[in-house]
Amino acid sequence: ALLLDLFPFSGNRADTEPKIWELLDRSRPALEWIAARFGKELQTTGVGLPWPPDAAAHVPTPDGRAMDELDVGPFEGGKFLLPYGIPVSARRQFIFTQNGDASRSRPVPPVNAIVGRVAWTLEDVEILEMLCGGVLLDGTAAQILCQRGFGPQIGVAVCRMVEREEAPYSLEMVVSRETGLPKGLYFNHNSCPVVAELAPVRGAREWTTLLTPDRKRFGAATVAYENDLGGRVFTLATSNSAGLPRSYQKQILVQRAVQFLAHGRTSFAMVTGGPHLLPIQLVNRQKRFMVVFNGSPDPACPVIHWGFPRPHKLRTTLLRPLEKPRSIRPRIVSRAHQTVI
Repeated sequence: ALLLDLFPFSGNRADTEPKIWELLDRSRPALEWIAARFGKELQTTGVGLPWPPDAAAHVPTPDGRAMDELDVGPFEGGKFLLPYGIPVSARRQFIFTQNGDASRSRPVPPVNAIVGRVAWTLEDVEILEMLCGGVLLDGTAAQILCQRGFGPQIGVAVCRMVEREEAPYSLEMVVSRETGLPKGLYFNHNSCPVVAELAPVRGAREWTTLLTPDRKRFGAATVAYENDLGGRVFTLATSNSAGLPRSYQKQILVQRAVQFLAHGRTSFAMVTGGPHLLPIQLVNRQKRFMVVFNGSPDPACPVIHWGFPRPHKLRTTLLRPLEKPRSIRPRIVSRAHQTVI
């Protein structure tokens, strides 16, 4: 569905905006192309963002005085992952097989993200099932899961939640080459309103460390863990990761985290090649569709990293504003399942 807000609210006559007709005429070919290919039978795939519609009925209220204490936002996980080139799905993900038959194709572990207070709204059995796959947690969700008794399965203890004015946390430093980055690289955490003071348990691997301005350790910033259920968990200390400064290096770290959660083999593709390249992956029984939306005003050359064997047949179409759809030839750049658009 697409809403075109073409005329101002002031209610002037339509003929006071004569250029509207030209805009509609030039937009129509691309809109018809989209409508002919993206039907209701398509399902989104990516990192699952489980969020029950009755979420507000299951969250504790800090004071019980204001309606906004019931807010449980469904969008924070998408705001964090999409600009880093990682597709998401607004539903929990389950085991995926290439041909839909687990007896013939090695199943791909599902990856889900539990972000914020939505961790209060999920049933115990749902959480345990997700912890058998791959789960991405932020600091708030990690604290809630620890309170609910899932600490041994997520690999961290949350000592406390600390607000910006309470402690001088400042920098995130890379301490593991599993990140795909050199040790000692820094990221800025000054704008984060609240963080979890994380203590990794035995067997958990600290990828990055949170430091104070004088380089003293505050706690773990990111932790990777393989639990005794056969699943993997990646925990971020931050509780508003989407609001932190972005960089190409942080994109590498976050995509490496998703690959870790999926045992290196995702059921979806990820994208690099420019800032704010937002991927949407849709599937039906016959086809996969990979949409890459350029959310930046600058031109970009998307690089698609297939998390599964690269498709043999690729049909690629470029949609530019107010232009007709145009077929283009993608370029295969390596054996690492990459395609350049």
